[in-house]
Amino acid sequence: DRTTGAVTAAMLPANTSVAAHANETWIIAIHYGTYGGEIVRLVYFAGGLVPVVLFFTGVIHWWVRRRRPQRASELSGEEFSRRTIG
Repeated sequence: DRTTGAVTAAMLPANTSVAAHANETWIIAIHYGTYGGEIVRLVYFAGGLVPVVLFFTGVIHWWVRRRRPQRASELSGEEFSRRTIG
């Protein structure tokens, strides 16, 4: 109870299911990044940076292609068809 400080419920490992135990120990640890030590935290960090890097490289590629002047095709449609089809 929050006013008296008395214990109203207790989660003992013997009274919980396997799923609840997995949630308490494994899933929550992964969520907060405390699972696996510093190496796993670095992998999480790198994985979090991947979408940011992909976004910015995509914007850069789009910007470069947008600023490049459009050039006309070197071969006309008829000449291209004649050379490829025969």
